[in-house]
Amino acid sequence: FPIPPKANRVRQGVTVPLNKILADLADQEKPLATGRLAYLSGLSKEEVRLLDQTWSTVEASRRRQVVKKLVDLAEDNTELDFNAFFRRCLQDEEPAIRVMAIEGLWECEDRWLLYGLERLLCCDPGAEVRAAAATALGRFILLGELGKLRPEEAGKLQQALFACLENDREPLLVRRRAIEAVSHLSLPQVTTVIEQAYASPDRPMRASSLYAMGRNADPRWLPILFQELENDDGEMRYEATHACGERGDPRAAPFLVPLIDDPDPDVQFAAVDSLGKVGGSLALRALRSRLHDPDKWLRQAVANALEDLEATRDPFNFEIGS
Repeated sequence: FPIPPKANRVRQGVTVPLNKILADLADQEKPLATGRLAYLSGLSKEEVRLLDQTWSTVEASRRRQVVKKLVDLAEDNTELDFNAFFRRCLQDEEPAIRVMAIEGLWECEDRWLLYGLERLLCCDPGAEVRAAAATALGRFILLGELGKLRPEEAGKLQQALFACLENDREPLLVRRRAIEAVSHLSLPQVTTVIEQAYASPDRPMRASSLYAMGRNADPRWLPILFQELENDDGEMRYEATHACGERGDPRAAPFLVPLIDDPDPDVQFAAVDSLGKVGGSLALRALRSRLHDPDKWLRQAVANALEDLEATRDPFNFEIGS
């Protein structure tokens, strides 16, 4: 592949030519060294143009490998900023790479990403890409609810997501993600959408309705969530348990405590995590009682939940036994 003009990347006092980094990325015989990949943090517009000269010539399997590694690095080290790289990958011809690029941009709230995600939701040929775009747009829906988007931007975003979830030709996965995304909105239309999803004959859609209930502020959902905590279906119990935690209502604690001993490990850990979020003296006592559980993974989850609970407790609350 063509070697771009010379450009240098500097990290922790060490300088490496960008053409050398790109050549190593393209060479499938070479392992992807974490230290070398970190040099792709904070690319300038000029450096992205140099990347463009080589990226499309790299084998698809190698491109997937590179992007997956960068996503993992970004999750492990928040000081690394691969947004410019991921932005370029939103245009990649491989759907899996476009999905990973969306996931890599999970903290980005720039307007260019809002517009890019709307375009992917409406026009991308890959259903998995449209689903990932819908999920990511949920973050911008919340920003709109908090008044951090211009009204015209928020309105256009809502219109795009509602058009998607009302389109019967869209695959179930895309419509599910669209419902989950709009669930932050306090609108009668959203209430109707969640109710319809909960009444759906498709179990995955009903699971998404529970997820949406956890995000939506309407109090009408609490009795449904409490009821679903006793569902025979482990996936439904899990979603209801997670949703109770998202709502953060201490009234959920008596229903969550028994689930620490649920036969499904995923439900167990979700119950522990949710108790740390809902708070209250009952949740505190229940978690403390499991600090010495024989299961080391459960002990760690309990410790993490207690940390969350202690961080949000009212220091002036002198409840007996707290």
